[in-house]
Formats: sequence, C-alpha cells, structure tokens
Amino acid sequence: MEWMDGENELTLTCRHQAGGVAVLRCETRDPVIHLPDTILGVPVTALGDYAMARRAPDMSGIRDLFTVHVGRGQPEPHDADGIRQVTLPLHLQSLGDYAFYDCQALEQLDISPAMADVGSGAFLNCSRLHNIRLAVSPSGESCLRGVLREHHGELLCRMHFADGTQARLWFPAYSEEYEELAAPHIFGYHIEGAGFTYRQCFDGKKLNFSQYDAALERLVRTRDFEDAVRVALGRLRWPKELSPANREQYRALVAEHAAAALKVLADARDTEDMAWALGLELFPPEALQAACDRARNDRDTEMLGLLMEHLHRTGAGRTKTFDL
Repeated sequence: MEWMDGENELTLTCRHQAGGVAVLRCETRDPVIHLPDTILGVPVTALGDYAMARRAPDMSGIRDLFTVHVGRGQPEPHDADGIRQVTLPLHLQSLGDYAFYDCQALEQLDISPAMADVGSGAFLNCSRLHNIRLAVSPSGESCLRGVLREHHGELLCRMHFADGTQARLWFPAYSEEYEELAAPHIFGYHIEGAGFTYRQCFDGKKLNFSQYDAALERLVRTRDFEDAVRVALGRLRWPKELSPANREQYRALVAEHAAAALKVLADARDTEDMAWALGLELFPPEALQAACDRARNDRDTEMLGLLMEHLHRTGAGRTKTFDL
C-alpha cells in the first residue's frame, strides 16, 4: 500500500490507464470529501463503476491494481451512508456506472469542466442530492445534461463559466413510469412533472438558455408556483443570456406570486438573497408583513430584522392606531 497526504482519510484502489489513473474504489468514513486531483503525481481521470457506492465493485478479474491510503490515519470500513458532499478531481473525465449508488445522504457534488461522461445509474438512490456546482469548459460544454439524465429529483445547479459569469438554475423533479396496457408486452409511457421539459434544454452538451426560459410556461401550468419562483429568482439574480422579454416575464411571475417567492427565500435562510430580492421592489406590503410574521414565528431574528428594515425604509409597514 502506498501513502500520501490529503484533505481526507481515503483508501483508494486504483489502476493506471492511458493519460492518468482510474480510481476503481474509494473507501472513507468522512462526510465531506475532496478526492485528490493527482495520485502519486499522476492525474485522476476516471472514477469507476460503484466506486463510492455502498456495494463494492467486483475487481477480482482486474490486474495491475494498486492501493493508496490518503491521510495519516488507519484504513477504516467504508460508510456510504455518511457521505454528504464530494468534490470530484480536477482532471476527472468520466464517472462510472452506479458510482454513487445508494449514497443516500449525498447532498452536494462539485464538478470540474473536464468531466464529459456520466455513467448509467450514477446517482441511483441519491434522494438527497439537490445541489451541484459545475465549472463549464471554455467552449460552453459541460456534463450537466448527463447528470440530469441520471437524476430525476429537484436539482439546483450553480454554473461557473470561463468568462467569469455565473448562472443559477433550478431543475424541478419529474417521474416516469411504464404502464402495461395490454398483453403481450404493450406498455404506455407516462411522464409527470415539468422537470422533464427542463432537462431537454440542450444543444448537444451546451445548455440552451432560451429553451430553459421557454419551459416556464409549462411549469406555471402545473401550478407549482414555488418551483416557478425558484426558477425566476435564479434567472433574475444571475441573468446569463437572459433576454429583456424573459426578464419581464420572470419579474411579473415573482410579483404575482410574491408570497411564494418570499417563502422560498425565507426557507433558504440566505439573507444576501433576500436583500437582493427586496431590492427588486416587487413585493406588496401585505406579502412582506406575512413574511415578517413567519420569520417571527420561526425565531429567525436576522431575516426578521432585514424585512422590518425594508418595511420601515419603504414606508410599507402597518399603520399603528391608538383608538380608545
């Protein structure tokens, strides 16, 4: 076994391949993991099938394996249930089939622009995975389409582009099922949820922002206004390739569903986002008062102070009366 320093305690089973090292198995008990960019000076370019899953891959027929322990502690049994956040290697190009299978606590994944291929079932049973941070290549391509193909749940994607711009995109959930209509083997295919439409907004491996914005109409028809305002707030705050017409569409949606928008912002517990949203001047006094009441009931003093300050500054607070 080889040993190397690193941010985590990891036991890695590896093999050399053309251009780098493939990690076939990563065993750890750490909840927040930064996989090494290089192993013994060689870039990590692939994460194998079932590499971090609860179930270990079958490596019995693979030759030329070598093991590296990262960190200074002793190797311990793998705990897939404890993994909450993973930063993938900088040079990683491919994620194997079922790589994170049954990592049920996984919440966030950070992905570099080198990633091109996402394996089948890579996030199967990762029901808590709701956040990814994704660096986009200079050509505008990314692995986002592959990630969305393998993950049907709600997903917030923070995209970082080579020119320094950002985008924050909300992808609603959807479900699909086959229903047997008649024998023999005649099935109907059903899709439920607007999330499927949002997952089609790509030209090859490039996200098409115009198509993403056009999907709002179908989402609104489902009457899922909280998801709709999540989409709108993300596009308004980080307006990458946002047309003036779509900007006004999103502003109108937030104004019409102000209560839902303020609830989404309050639930996120992000005062910076709330301060920005209040600056849009889209929320009527009654919606702001309801948000204050909710923050007071939740004992969220920081959010309450921010809302009260805005009400005071704009003169939209309740008018006090002193009737006898």
